[in-house]
Amino acid sequence: MSSNVLGHILLDLNETTPAIEASAVISVDGMLLYSALPLGMDGDLASAMSSALLAVGVRASTVLSRGKVEHLLVKSAGHYILVIPAGESALVAFWVAENAQMDGVFLAAHQLATQTREWFAVNGITCRETW
Repeated sequence: MSSNVLGHILLDLNETTPAIEASAVISVDGMLLYSALPLGMDGDLASAMSSALLAVGVRASTVLSRGKVEHLLVKSAGHYILVIPAGESALVAFWVAENAQMDGVFLAAHQLATQTREWFAVNGITCRETW
């Protein structure tokens, strides 16, 4: 899978899952790698916040001995933010409409996280040792 494929997968996901308003692949250090973001959304800010959100969730889960983080979900007025680890090097983030059928969103999002993790592993890309 070429790096362009990840970008195309994001666009396809946003188009085929209408409740997903935006999506991105982000390095664990908060760098925006691939995205399908709407005009007006600050990609740098969104990626930095998503990375920080996952880092805090992983730290809390570790300190409280709750096991490995599968995903984080934040609900705000009218929207959700879903962040999923994609291996040791990246995470995927989704901005989802409040009226979403979340089962379908979770399925699609976790599939993308798996594809991203596999792509990074095949290409030997690491940004950081572990979460």
